[in-house]
Amino acid sequence: MDEIDDIHYGNPHYGYRMRLFSRTGHHLTILPNEKVLGINDDSGDLAEYEILEFTSAGDVGEVRIRGVYTNLYLSMDEEGNLYGEENPRDEATIFKESTLGQYNTYLSKKYADKNWYVGIKKNGKPKPAHRTALGQNAIKFLPIRIE
Repeated sequence: MDEIDDIHYGNPHYGYRMRLFSRTGHHLTILPNEKVLGINDDSGDLAEYEILEFTSAGDVGEVRIRGVYTNLYLSMDEEGNLYGEENPRDEATIFKESTLGQYNTYLSKKYADKNWYVGIKKNGKPKPAHRTALGQNAIKFLPIRIE
């Protein structure tokens, strides 16, 4: 089995399959058409795309986030836009997970020098990373374990 598929990241409280609930009221979702957005309806047609799998990306605190049903990895492009990426070895699929109070944040490893975070706006659209900053509600996520 491929090393990337072998190592699951998780903690004893959450496991490695989760939903990420943004403080703005949306679950981070990776759709089959490679779009990333936030949805706030757990029972809707898109709810299955909320299920995310976390794997270790090497260094402590570095993760890859894969949409279980789409098999696409959360990624960030050079303009700071979020999208689903097929290639798990792409450097843009690695995020530095850290805690901010009771929330988790996900800083792009590739664009860490620019302080670009994963964020979901109040309307559910992804926040362009160049407009994110530490402390904003849009970048705060609660991991919710999948039972």
